[in-house]
Amino acid sequence: MAILTAEKNGLLQTALTAEITDKVESLGEEIKGAVRQALKKIDSTAQTIQTGSIVNYGPKSSFIGQLALSFS
Repeated sequence: MAILTAEKNGLLQTALTAEITDKVESLGEEIKGAVRQALKKIDSTAQTIQTGSIVNYGPKSSFIGQLALSFS
């Protein structure tokens, strides 16, 4: 894909004929550590569903009684 893009932009011949320096910079320990940290798996906590109930001290025919029955 990069070769096709370079050919389309007219940069392929320049890239192929340019002089390349033999000096290769090594990655510093700081960058290696940052990459290692980024690739580590994240410790996740288990997700739970909270449950609850509506306490009804009155009759079941009342509004709150009907609401409590619908959630149980």
